[in-house]
Amino acid sequence: MKVAETLTTRDIGEAENALRANLIRVISTAGLEYGHWVAIQMITNGNASITGSDLSKPLKISVDEAQSLLDSLQAAGIIHQEFDEYCITETGTATVERLRVQVKAITKAVFCELDSNDLIAAHRVLSIIAVRASTLLNAS
Repeated sequence: MKVAETLTTRDIGEAENALRANLIRVISTAGLEYGHWVAIQMITNGNASITGSDLSKPLKISVDEAQSLLDSLQAAGIIHQEFDEYCITETGTATVERLRVQVKAITKAVFCELDSNDLIAAHRVLSIIAVRASTLLNAS
């Protein structure tokens, strides 16, 4: 009798590492790092008043490290700050649009032919795991 495979932290880690490596390969062509990409996504998805503290949470880094990422995006001309909000520059918009096309192609290739019910279940389980792991991290 064959035993059903169960999800392990190794499975999650290997999938995350492979996905992140593909993302980094794309964004590095524009001189961006993973943390830059996360900041850009937060800004372009409605969190223009992002702070170093806000960015530090999803990246699990210090506030100073997160602020340094925002500062380096400004220095590179990808974002600029107006009062308490960050905006994507014209250069940043062109860069992000070009990169998103490439990222979407990779995402499509990875997720193609996966059953939608499996993806719904995976989302539900991974969301729970992320909350629990973050809770443990924040408790220490």
